[in-house]
Amino acid sequence: MNNQTAEKRVILKMAGDFATGGIDRIEDSLNLWEWATPEECQDYLDARVWDGERAKELAEAGISAEKISETGKGYDFANNDISIEKIKDLTTKHK
Repeated sequence: MNNQTAEKRVILKMAGDFATGGIDRIEDSLNLWEWATPEECQDYLDARVWDGERAKELAEAGISAEKISETGKGYDFANNDISIEKIKDLTTKHK
């Protein structure tokens, strides 16, 4: 295990059920954040994007954790309640 993986494990443990759905799911959640640095993981979690795959989708679309946080829609996006297209529209309005 590398240092970044260990750091992300700690971040996910501290986020608790919000990020993992339960302590026994940390390894599953950790796999979803494999693409991210520990800082990115923390930043997207702070923006209420609890799902690593959805955070990756945002990152690949050029939407930073800061931008999604400004919209207040991180949880909604992670929960599949709002589309990436809508998030793109919202983030262009918050420039």
